[in-house]
Amino acid sequence: MNNVGNHMEKSTVDLTGLTRAQLDDWHENAAGYRLGPDLTDSELLGFCIDVKTELEENVSIRCVNAIGRAEIHEFLLATHKKGAWATQELDAWVADANFSLAEGNPAIVEIPERDSITHRTETFDVSPEGVSSYPILR
Repeated sequence: MNNVGNHMEKSTVDLTGLTRAQLDDWHENAAGYRLGPDLTDSELLGFCIDVKTELEENVSIRCVNAIGRAEIHEFLLATHKKGAWATQELDAWVADANFSLAEGNPAIVEIPERDSITHRTETFDVSPEGVSSYPILR
C-alpha cells in the first residue's frame, strides 16, 4: 500500500482470508497505526473493512493549487521577517502545506515565532479554493 497525496492506493486484499497477525499488519500499513491487542478478532476485521472501504471509495490526490500558492505567498509577505521569496523557497512552503494534506490535515503553513514579524507563531490555513483534488484513474 503506497501513500499518494493524502490517500492510499486502492486495496485489492481479501481481508476475510487473513490471520489476526496479518490483519494487524495490514491495518498498520493502511491506516498508519496499530490497533490494540484487546480487540476481538471480529472487531479487528471490522476496523480493517472500514479502512478498506474508505480507500476504495476515495482514491484521490489533494494538493495546493495556484490559488493556494498565491495565498501562501501573500501570508509570508505579510507575516515573515524575510519579506520577498524566491521561487524555490516558496516551493518549500507549498511542499509543507502539501505534506500537511498528505497527513490527512488541512493545508497549513506555520511560521515560528523567531521568524514572525509579530514575534508569535503564525499559522495559515489555505482556503478550500486553494486545494485541488485529482482522482487517481486505474
